[in-house]
Amino acid sequence: LYYTDLVPEILEHLKAIREPFDLIVTMPDWGTRRIVEMVRAAHPDALFYAAPNRGRDIGPFIDLLPAMLEKDYDAVLKLQTKRGYFRADRMIPEFGEMWREETFSALLGSPERVTEILDAFRSRKQLNMVGPKPFLLSLDKYPYHDNGALAECLLDDIGAKDGAFYAGTMFWVRPSCLQPLAELKLTHFAPESGAN
Repeated sequence: LYYTDLVPEILEHLKAIREPFDLIVTMPDWGTRRIVEMVRAAHPDALFYAAPNRGRDIGPFIDLLPAMLEKDYDAVLKLQTKRGYFRADRMIPEFGEMWREETFSALLGSPERVTEILDAFRSRKQLNMVGPKPFLLSLDKYPYHDNGALAECLLDDIGAKDGAFYAGTMFWVRPSCLQPLAELKLTHFAPESGAN
């Protein structure tokens, strides 16, 4: 949770999960008192992990991956406070809002949707990830900033060019499929420089 004003929206969407779950909140290591207050009011048992701004939402998630693997969860839902979308170095907030709304709807649109996703993870052992179809992009066509070098290094038997990712990094995932990433730490990510 990075943007404090988007926390209530995420908390509202989490109400679609009708079974007990662990809530783990990653957040910046500065200015988070209000985030903690809002989350604790809705989820008193939530766990918090304040981290330096490295790797944006992915760095802290990867840092917590060993703990998630140890818990052996059926599935993990990864969300973030997606604010905007940059095009030609200009933020277009309405695109970010549309992206966030479509993603939250796909992942948490209703209690029935959540039950359907969790049942699929429990009954189909080959299922590893569920996300919003419009945001599933090819690593070959959209290689991100490192041209797939990290994916190729970690997944050398697959090859980054064959891979895909959910833009916006919001999805349901079977944690065990992320085992190859467990060797990474927050410090593998460079400090954020404010780049778009």
